[in-house]
Amino acid sequence: MRQNKTIVWLTVTIAVLALAGTVFAAASAINTVKVPAASIVSWWQVRDNTASAATAVELKTAPSTGQYLAVRRVIMSCASAIAIYLQDEDGNVIAGGYEFTTGGPGTIDIQYEFPRYLTDEKALHYQATGAGNVTIEVEGFTAS
Repeated sequence: MRQNKTIVWLTVTIAVLALAGTVFAAASAINTVKVPAASIVSWWQVRDNTASAATAVELKTAPSTGQYLAVRRVIMSCASAIAIYLQDEDGNVIAGGYEFTTGGPGTIDIQYEFPRYLTDEKALHYQATGAGNVTIEVEGFTAS
């Protein structure tokens, strides 16, 4: 009888581990960004401050034909209860929903392990969900 319980226990353990491995692999795949074969043209850093980013604000102009922008780091400050999004010139969000509350948290500093890429020849913009003084600094590169 003890051997049957051990076999059942081992069978269940193996099934659970196999399922956990499948779930982990699937979850990892969701967060993986494929890095294109890039040829870096230039590194850049841009900074902006505005009293209201309720409408999209251009942060970095579109690169030349056949090139794209990649964001590596973002530093944002705001003291209003809004969320800030990084997006391309067409409004496609590449990162964000970074939420601030009135009186804090003050500053968010994010360095991406994998860059956030914009579509070829698109400018980088940012936009907030409402009015409020926003300071933003972005580091990245232009690649082809």
